[in-house]
Amino acid sequence: GYPLGEHRRLGWCDNALYSELLQTPLLVRYPDGAGRLERTQEIFQPADLFAGLAAFLKLGPGFPSSRLDCLARGEEHRPGEIACAAAPGQRAIRTPAWFLRESNRDGATWQELFTKPDDRWEVNEISSRGGDAPALLVDTLAQFQAAALANNLAAFAPLPELLRNIFR
Repeated sequence: GYPLGEHRRLGWCDNALYSELLQTPLLVRYPDGAGRLERTQEIFQPADLFAGLAAFLKLGPGFPSSRLDCLARGEEHRPGEIACAAAPGQRAIRTPAWFLRESNRDGATWQELFTKPDDRWEVNEISSRGGDAPALLVDTLAQFQAAALANNLAAFAPLPELLRNIFR
């Protein structure tokens, strides 16, 4: 994405990790006409697109039906639960219920917390009212980062209910 004034940023001034930079629309149309039109708040990442194309093209038995393929065909699937991003001096984590952005400025760590999907444009920063969510998100981000660096994402534990659903 390209910031156009959101969060007091215009253009690529500092590559701040907010949704206008991180979220990109994903439109998929199967050439055989299969699938359905649907808008979803589900979390997808580039690897999901590759898996979806591989499954559609039947590139081999190593590519079973993907989440993207299941969504397009209206089949049951496990929704994506987490997306993480990092840039110099900052990192972010997105779950179905929350978005946390952490940045290091002037030797201090700053956190911004937003509810999802309600606060789509990340306007209402609520880190002071987030209860246990900020600490839990920072811990989950550290666990994800450690699992990714060890190339062992399969060992990453499922998200706690608070990070999946703010109202439970």
